[in-house]
Amino acid sequence: MDVSPVPLLTEDDVFAAVAAVEASARALHRRRLELLSQVLRCGYDLDAYRRLVRANPAEVKQWIAQVELYLPSTAPTGQPLPPLHPVVGAALAEGELSDGHLRELTRTITTLKLPDWSQETLVEAARSVEPKVIRQLADRIRDRIEGPGAPVR
Repeated sequence: MDVSPVPLLTEDDVFAAVAAVEASARALHRRRLELLSQVLRCGYDLDAYRRLVRANPAEVKQWIAQVELYLPSTAPTGQPLPPLHPVVGAALAEGELSDGHLRELTRTITTLKLPDWSQETLVEAARSVEPKVIRQLADRIRDRIEGPGAPVR
């Protein structure tokens, strides 16, 4: 058995590997949502799904909200329907959004009820900043529209 140490990567190689891992994680989350969409659409056992992925109910609830808001769906007639929020849906499909970004965008869409144009601004920001900045930016947009300290609707 070879027990020689693994050679260290260069800084560029480490960051390239990290970028690849992050891209894979985002693609896997998108695939998770697609499969959950099928579970929901077909009426499969949601509790069995939750046990299989070993996620707590709050996390599954968050994923369900993401499915409903950002993925295309199918009408009862079988007609394909676009996502309710296509700007976020497109960025998700492109692999631009992490799970953390999606949580903040979902919070913004469901709680703050900002105008649709703000989603483009928030998604563009999400391409280059960490998720907590999305929350701060959304709060600033709301304050500009409704005034500082406006209650969340």
